[in-house]
Amino acid sequence: MSAGPHPFPHCARTARDLAAFQEFYEEHRDALVLYAQGIAPYHDYAAIAAEALFVLWRNWTAIKGNRLAWTKKVAHNRACSALRRARELPVEPDERDQPLWSAVVSAEDHYEMRTALQQLTKLPREQFLALLLPWFGCSPAEVADELGVRPSTVRRYRAEARKKLAAMGRGPSSGGGNR
Repeated sequence: MSAGPHPFPHCARTARDLAAFQEFYEEHRDALVLYAQGIAPYHDYAAIAAEALFVLWRNWTAIKGNRLAWTKKVAHNRACSALRRARELPVEPDERDQPLWSAVVSAEDHYEMRTALQQLTKLPREQFLALLLPWFGCSPAEVADELGVRPSTVRRYRAEARKKLAAMGRGPSSGGGNR
């Protein structure tokens, strides 16, 4: 055994670190698997969660903030990479292939929806996610964990996003129409 540098310098090495990581693993592994499944349902989401936990273990002592939010971000990045590498659609569609909203019935509805989505993408990332993630069933606490902030900050992001959308003419208080 060589006395050279450790290949993962921030890896947990003490018994206390190992115990803390094991507790984190047991508490959050299943939720991370479900999180990865939600992002990349046709990929090996268990492996994506396992990779995220491995990266967490390698960097255990270097992470000073919210380890769950950090690990979810790693899982998100791994899932997005898997989606980018995929070249073909799944053979058997299931209920996750259904659209999030009903079919557009008119050209005006289609235009309205498209312009609203374009304006949403102009928002800062935090405000965009604070508005979007609750549509997918995330609670304010889960959104806060994802963004690495407190729930009160998520509420502030949502209020700021609504004001910006209203100023763009597409917010809930805008009244619509050409002005």
